[in-house]
Parts: sequence; C-alpha cells; structure tokens
Amino acid sequence: MKHPQVIALANQKGGVGKTTTAINLAAALARRRKKVLLIDFDPQCNATRGLGLEPTEGGSAYEALLGNAKLVDKIVKTSVKNLDLIPSEEDLAGAEIDIARTKHYLTCLKNALTPVKDTCGYDFIFLDCPPSLGILTVNALTATDTIVIPLQCEFFALDGLSSITRLVSRLVASNTNPDLAIEGIVMTMFDARTKLASQVVEEVKNHFGDIVYSTVIPRNVRLSEAPSHGQNIMDYDPSSAGAQAYVALAGEFLKRARAIAETMSSDTPLYQPTSSQGMTSRDRLTRSYFNEETDRPAILTNKLLSSGHAPTGDFRDFLLEHGDLLNTWNSSQLLATPPPETTSEPYSDSMTRQTLVLKTPLGELQAVRLISIDGSYAEYDSYLLKNADDAEKLLSVPEPEIKSEFAGFFKLVESIGERGIVEANLRINPVGTALGLFGPEHFAEMLNSDRQSLHALCQRIADRRLRLLEHLFANDIGPVFSMSIPDPAVLRFDNDSFNEFIVQYDKPVLDMIHDNNGRIRVTCYNAHVTSLALMVEMGADVLGPVRVPAVEGGSLTQVKDLMAGKTCIESFLDGGYISNLDLDSGLEIMESLNRDVFFDNKGLMIELPAVPPEDQGLLQAMVSSLV
Repeated sequence: MKHPQVIALANQKGGVGKTTTAINLAAALARRRKKVLLIDFDPQCNATRGLGLEPTEGGSAYEALLGNAKLVDKIVKTSVKNLDLIPSEEDLAGAEIDIARTKHYLTCLKNALTPVKDTCGYDFIFLDCPPSLGILTVNALTATDTIVIPLQCEFFALDGLSSITRLVSRLVASNTNPDLAIEGIVMTMFDARTKLASQVVEEVKNHFGDIVYSTVIPRNVRLSEAPSHGQNIMDYDPSSAGAQAYVALAGEFLKRARAIAETMSSDTPLYQPTSSQGMTSRDRLTRSYFNEETDRPAILTNKLLSSGHAPTGDFRDFLLEHGDLLNTWNSSQLLATPPPETTSEPYSDSMTRQTLVLKTPLGELQAVRLISIDGSYAEYDSYLLKNADDAEKLLSVPEPEIKSEFAGFFKLVESIGERGIVEANLRINPVGTALGLFGPEHFAEMLNSDRQSLHALCQRIADRRLRLLEHLFANDIGPVFSMSIPDPAVLRFDNDSFNEFIVQYDKPVLDMIHDNNGRIRVTCYNAHVTSLALMVEMGADVLGPVRVPAVEGGSLTQVKDLMAGKTCIESFLDGGYISNLDLDSGLEIMESLNRDVFFDNKGLMIELPAVPPEDQGLLQAMVSSLV
C-alpha cells in the first residue's frame, strides 16, 4: 500500500485564501487522477460547504480525536471524482478543550490518521487548519509531513509568517515532528493593477527563496463565487484565471512531491541512464528522451525506409547500420469504442461518398466523407458534430472498456531489439480530437459561442486518456510515449486560450507520464517558435518536427535556446529543399545542426525525409558527416 503525503494548509490569519487553496489544489490534483483526502479541520466548516456538503452533527473528526470513533468512518465522497472529504462541524471548536485534557494531546490527530494512511490508498491528504495556532492547528502540524502557507499579497503579509515558522522550529527541535518542513508558500489574491502586490511577492521571494511557488493566485471574482455554489473553480468556471492558476499550482506542487518521493523511493525506475559510450540505437534514443548525453544525434530512418522511394543497395545497408528506428504502437486500440455504421455510394468517377452514423442514447450523429476510389485521398463533407446539442449526444455515450491486449507492443519491442525503441502512441490531444469532431468551421463557432460544451468534451477525452495511461503503466507499457497537438497558431489560440484548452487538458497527461518516470514526444507540425516555447514550458520531453533549415518565426539557434537542458529537438530535413542542394550546401546544414544544436552532446534527433533515388547519394553523404 502506497504511503500518502500529508500536507497542512495553515496561516494564523484569516481571509488569506487558505480554504480556497485547500479546496482547489485538492480538486486540481484529483483531476490529475491523484486520490486525495481533504480533512476540514476548521470549525467554520468553509471547506465542507465549499465542496457542496453541509456540516452534520458527529460527522467531523471530533470523536476520532478522542479515540471514541474511527477516522476512516468519517470519510465521505464529494462530487469530484478521486476527492474525498472528512467534513467539519461547529462543535469541533470544543475539541480544543477536550484534547487538552488528554495525556497525548499533541498527537491525537496523528494517531487517528495512521489507519487512514495505512489502508485507504490516498496519494495526498490535505488538512485545512483553523486560522489560529491553537491545539487543533498544533495537532495538524504534528501529524503532517509538510506545510503549505497561503499568503495574501498585502502590506503586512510577512507579519503572520513569523509565528508559523517559530512554531515549526519548536516542533522540530522538541522532536514532536522532527521531519516537519515548509512545502511552499502560495501568494494569493494578487491584483496585477497595483504596484504593491508585485512588491509584496518580490519581498517574500527575497526572504524565502525557492520555497515560494512560482504560480501566483490572482484576485478573481469567479474564485470567490465558486464556494457559494458548492463547487471548486475548475468545475464552476474552467476558463477563469483562477482555474488556470490552480491547475498550474497543482503541476508545480506535483513536481516538488516527485522530488521528495524520488529521494525516498527504492523502487527501480522504468529507465536508468547508462554511459554515453558504446551506444546502441536503443540507448541513444532513450537517452534523447531523458535529456541525457549521447554519442551523436539520433538519425530517424522509419519514414525513409517505408516510403515509396525506399532505398536499396548500399544506401539501405548504410541506413540499417547507422540509422535509429523509432516505432510506434497505437495504444488507443485498447479502447473498445463502438464503431459507427457506414454506408457507401458512388459520388463521381473517382470518388465514393461514405456516410457514418453513430447511435447515442440521445439520438444519432452523422458525418459524410468523400473518399477516392484508390483510397489515397479522403475529406469530410460534413463532420460528426455541428453544435452543442451534438456534443451532448456524444457525451451521453458510455465510456468504453479498456482491453488488455498488449502482445503487439511486446512483440514489436522484441523485434526491434537494440536497433531502436517503441513508443506507445496516445494519438491526438483532447482539443485536437474536438477539432476533428467539429471540423474547423464549427469548432471556431463553438469557441465563440459555447466554450462550456467544448470544455465538457475535452474533459471527457482527457479523463479517458488518463484512465488509459493508468492501465498502460499497470501493465509495464512504456517508458516512452507520443502525442500530437495541433499548432496553436492554426487554432488561432493566444496564450490564454493555450492555457485554457491545451495546458489544462494535456499537462495532466504529461505529469502522469513523468510521475511514472516516463517521457513523451509531442508532435506539432509547422509550429511557430512561440508555440514551441509554450510546449517546452508545459513539459514536452521531445518536441518537433522542427523543419530544417526553415523554422517558423525564428532560427534553429533560437529553438535550441528555448529547449536547452529541457527538451530534445526532433528536427526534420525538408526533402524538397534537399533536392536543390549541392554537396557543400548539404554538408553545411549538417554542420550547423552539430554546431548550433548538438554543441552540448544532447537534445537532437534528425528525421530523414523520403527522397527520390537521385537525391539519396547526397542524403547519405550528409548523414555520414554525423555518424
């Protein structure tokens, strides 16, 4: 049974966003498939009501603190999947007196919490403390592993911190909780319109350094409205600045949690770095995904070897000896989704008209495709979804079961051996899937008129993706994955929309992969440099294809500056461009890749294009200059 991390949210001052942070951080982690318990330890019961529940007599931790009940029996489900709650009640204030009369008055919560930690399988347990440093808060700090301190961006913000830090020092020095530490400080209620708010953030960071979270929670009307509706902000208004801030905070929180877990864990990871000397293709590609040094750039040959201009003779032998194979296995085939009914009829001498009908509990959905007779070309004449009603129909379809047919993956791994690696491909991301279901025109209309329906659809797709990933990791599939994202510029997304539709639904996928010591390649064709920067920040381990030598909106040097130390560049040699090169120009391109991108001996994969036979000699000479 895994051991959960216990985190107390504490500040002796009220009105600093403590309970708001407890609710929304817990909910954001639950949305990332973490199993979370929130204990409302404040007699004001704000966390209880903020999650849509009413306090009930005897429903709190009161009796369990005195040893008269089991704390596990006080756990209730909330409307948020993966998030449970131990509610509070106003009578909990009386526990301060009763606890003080017990022999072990400092460890009442710690003792009551032990069976919950040992048997319930939570990833995180949050304690929402009262806005004071009384016996309830001291019990919480004795039972917790770490503390998160919400701090309002106001003039006297630092005044309240000194009391907490002194208390932490006393608990550590007295051996009451010798491992207690401050997990982080969250700056809340940030008002960008005032200079004071920025000054307070800067002052706190100067005092406390790296323990201050980079994510700042803005002052936001929607955040203050959500508790009155009994909802967390992600459910109440997922597009709001407050929702996006707590999604970002959850990601930052998990990175710190992973760092702690990695220092404590003795489990063998899916991948362990090896020496960069004497590398096989498998070593080289795996190290590229994990941002480790390699003996040379990886040379991806799959596209060329499988193209209509597949090389023969000496060039083929050269590629088989020096190339690196990156094979993909479609993990989405494990989703037992019912196929639509299809009918076909002649459309023209060269085209067939195919009608697809998907039956849902709320009615039929229909799409029409035009397909060439030889199957080489297809386009949608009309898409499956046209409006919010259609989206609701699709959402009424029950979630598919996940099959356990992994033989194909392991057979592919065995067949490729040391010549390369196998990715588990997750296909296109949620917003890209929504784009494919609506088509560009209707998708743009939905962005303007009904984002809520788009969010509901993206959330369903994201949840399914996370459920699939859990199944893959449980069956030792990995450690490398891939997923494609439509270029934000094509979607006409600004930074806010990128965070709203891509970060919100894709980052939990990347985080789950990283949580399990995996890595992911994100493909985004013809992406602008600004789009690449956003995806690097989101956590892509390999990113591309970056077209060589022409990069949209920048240069290879700029791309390397963005990715250095974080992300491996998957570059793509433009076959049409190569056709116009002489030998010296071709060699100069490879030299520039080596000089401007691979100068640190890591972070470069080069995908070879399909070129006609007359250009294969030049391509071989170019590759030879690197291998």
